[in-house]
Amino acid sequence: MKTPKETTDGLITKVELADRLKVSPRTVSTWMNCKALPHIKCGKTVRFDWAAVVSHLERHFGKGLPS
Repeated sequence: MKTPKETTDGLITKVELADRLKVSPRTVSTWMNCKALPHIKCGKTVRFDWAAVVSHLERHFGKGLPS
């Protein structure tokens, strides 16, 4: 059975994305502000679709992302 951290479906928070990419939440914010990451913003809430982020990063920077 998968734990919530291993689940790839649905939307994740900035902290969860930072953890999966092994970077700080501040780095995620910087990338988000530079339009380097696809994200969904509703008011002050920001969420990321893990599959879309992985696809975007692989397309622009190549394979080798953490699974």
